[in-house]
Amino acid sequence: MDSQTEAEMQVLSKRDDEFGAMSRAMEEMNQKLYDNQQLILSMAQHDVLTGLANRRNFAEFVQKCSANTMFTLISLDLDHFKEVNDNFGHQTGDAALLILAEVLKIQFADALNVRMGGDEFLVVLTGKVQKAEVEARLQAFMKQLTSVYDQDPDLKCLTISAGIAYADGQPVPIDVLMNRSDEALYAAKSSGRSCYRVYSEDMDII
Repeated sequence: MDSQTEAEMQVLSKRDDEFGAMSRAMEEMNQKLYDNQQLILSMAQHDVLTGLANRRNFAEFVQKCSANTMFTLISLDLDHFKEVNDNFGHQTGDAALLILAEVLKIQFADALNVRMGGDEFLVVLTGKVQKAEVEARLQAFMKQLTSVYDQDPDLKCLTISAGIAYADGQPVPIDVLMNRSDEALYAAKSSGRSCYRVYSEDMDII
């Protein structure tokens, strides 16, 4: 709608006759259509339960980044999540995921936080990072999350494992970096869980 038409509609909407009523109804309908379109767009790009980005959002985000973008990926996985779902039901499991998402938003507010599916999450940082700072933030996240879980008898068995993959001075294809963060996560799981590991080429994956 151009500015002239919009101005004419605004004048019409102020009238007290049936033309004014019709104009106001059309404005309301257009607003509802716009709101619904925005909601559908948001639902297509965000996880319904946690509100975090979903896989599609992540893929679009990566596509928009330049080939020279330096990524740091942190793969996260809840330990003993299936036990919580089996013993206490999916509502309790959903509560655990919501808590994780909220703590993640606090500790990594500058990152793209993605729910990859189930109890698997991904933190995406771009640009040069200080490894010590990233790992300190991850440790703070893990500590805060488990302290919240410890307050609930149904959730206190939950811990979190993580794997980090750095670009190390030059851009690395995102699929390669994802495989590396997954390998580091697997190493954390194999080391007894409730810890994190950083990918290295000589990592001994069991």
